[in-house]
Amino acid sequence: MRKKILIIISLVSIIGFNLQIVKAEQPIDNNDKVSPKMSETAIDSLTAEQWYKKGNQAGATNQYDEAIGYFTRAIDIDGNFIDAYKKRGLAYAFIRDLHSAVDDFSKVIELNPNDAQAYKSRGMAYSGLRKYDLALADYNTAISLDHNYALAYKSRASLFTKLKRYPEAIDDYNVAIKLIPNDAEAYKNRASLFVLLHEFGKALADYNRSIELNPRDAQLYYNRGSLLGDLGEYNKAIEDFNKSIELNPRNPLPYYSRGLAYKNKNKFQQAADDFNDYLKFGGSRRDNAEKVRQWIIDMGYTPDY
Repeated sequence: MRKKILIIISLVSIIGFNLQIVKAEQPIDNNDKVSPKMSETAIDSLTAEQWYKKGNQAGATNQYDEAIGYFTRAIDIDGNFIDAYKKRGLAYAFIRDLHSAVDDFSKVIELNPNDAQAYKSRGMAYSGLRKYDLALADYNTAISLDHNYALAYKSRASLFTKLKRYPEAIDDYNVAIKLIPNDAEAYKNRASLFVLLHEFGKALADYNRSIELNPRDAQLYYNRGSLLGDLGEYNKAIEDFNKSIELNPRNPLPYYSRGLAYKNKNKFQQAADDFNDYLKFGGSRRDNAEKVRQWIIDMGYTPDY
């Protein structure tokens, strides 16, 4: 059971980071101010650049529908405004209108066929639409245009993970880490792949490095603790689950895994307490809830949830 949960967490931690990559790479910024209080005459006289700045302001506060409207006004004035298409494509991606995102990134590519970032962003949109062949082709093109494009390697690695092409995903994370040696996310995701391939020593080394770089990531401690638990190092696993709970006390999974570690150490009171907390924080709605309640009963205690 533990190993199945760890594998699921490994996959989620790798696959779920795509939109964060987009936001980190191409932020919708708020550097340029345009007064929100303007007359209709003044609004009608705005230039494409001014509408673009208004789009940036809206996007910076996560008002993506408004941002799309402003970027559209900019594009209506200047049909070749590449940055407006890029930012509108990102805003579409954030609201999960991936077909529109593809259209905008395709327009960027039409205007500038050597724009590696546009290929990478369109590849991510295609991946979200499960058009994996098209996504892979775009990632390959992005990398061919810019061999030092770390985010393109990470995006392709995420796609390879979805396709269960784990060695190829690891190869891409290797390149990304060489390009950005302090990328905690890359180490984290590569560690999860090593777990899936049962290369536990390498996985542990990557989790250690990722935690050095990002010691406030609760998921990292949970992942490393789960691996240590699978290796029978229960005391070290419990320490990691303690830290994960400290950083994110409402996540049910560390309670469950810490409960298993205590159960394996025959510390049944602590195990029962953790299993009850697991049920309290959402585990009661999971498929294994009845099994966990039975464990509590078998250990001589009463389920609270």
